[in-house]
Amino acid sequence: EVIITPTYNERENIIRHLTSLSSLYPEAELIVIDDGSPDGTAAVVKEFISSHPQVILLERKEKTGLGDAYKYVLSGLIDRNDISNIYTIDADGSHDPGYISLLRRALQEADLAVGSRYVKDGGVENWGIIRRMLSKWGNIYVEYILGIPITDMTAGFVGFSHTMLKKIDIHSIASAGYAYQIEFKYRLIKAGGKAIEVPIIFKERTAGTSKITL
Repeated sequence: EVIITPTYNERENIIRHLTSLSSLYPEAELIVIDDGSPDGTAAVVKEFISSHPQVILLERKEKTGLGDAYKYVLSGLIDRNDISNIYTIDADGSHDPGYISLLRRALQEADLAVGSRYVKDGGVENWGIIRRMLSKWGNIYVEYILGIPITDMTAGFVGFSHTMLKKIDIHSIASAGYAYQIEFKYRLIKAGGKAIEVPIIFKERTAGTSKITL
């Protein structure tokens, strides 16, 4: 299994994040894709790697969007035959690494497992009412327009089978930024993938700043 974490200026969070992942999933390959963070995120990851060989650091020279970072990583995994499932998770503490075990369980009967804030028992912590409404109604809009029965299409905490990854053309995904989250799920499902939503509690970051833009 492979767990992918995209980073940009996550020096304050990344070691805590990787320590948790390596402890919970010692058998997994942990890939960090850093977009040239000026705060030295890559440097602290390299130091961590010296005692944690399961961690792999990929560096991009510039920040061109979350979607571009994911496409860069996934394109290098398509032809590998030693991978069962792939997971994506944020480094800022908003996604509890413990939920990966639930995504793994869901992938026993599905091709895509979505860590969802908007199914029963899911939710968010420390968000204001405006941000809650924007996220909730934005997802309702996307679900209606695309006709995809997923309540959290913008979720970044997902798991999917390597077999399903091979069925889509990752390079044809047009979205470079956060919209990638929507387009990737859409393409997996249109390629015949079965999706399951797993309830999670999303926690607002405690260190660093959000990268999302208008």
